[in-house]
Amino acid sequence: MALPIDATISIRPAIAADFDAVASIWLTSWQSTGVVLSEEPTLMGLRHRVDVEIIEGWALTVAEHQGKVVGFVASKPDAALLDQLFIHIDYQRMGVGSALLAEAQKTMPSGFTLRAATANVGARAFYEKHGLHVVGEGIHPRLGYPYQNYAWKSS
Repeated sequence: MALPIDATISIRPAIAADFDAVASIWLTSWQSTGVVLSEEPTLMGLRHRVDVEIIEGWALTVAEHQGKVVGFVASKPDAALLDQLFIHIDYQRMGVGSALLAEAQKTMPSGFTLRAATANVGARAFYEKHGLHVVGEGIHPRLGYPYQNYAWKSS
């Protein structure tokens, strides 16, 4: 059942106090995909990466429900790249991802690309449901998993 987004979820720019929650959501949500990696991420490693990516230009937006960060989208607008979109496993399939994807579309109205693990069928179905199209494929250069490249262009 979808949450009434306008009433219960707020979408806002992330602040430093959100970074621990972002790393935790990233790790647990990624682990729930079942995608096998050559090198498994750690909470400490992802938390460090959040800091590095912010310094390097990530636009980080969070979804919040009753004061709790429940999802995030990280983009690189200058590169027209949606880099990460993860939802807390207890809030998946409730409209949070759709709200964050819509925010990315507002941030990058000319379009963007993203990479989704081929084995992450849930994410791929989500992107296709929202009008993104496969434009290529590859193997992640560091982690070794196959992925699909998706693109979104405004109509």
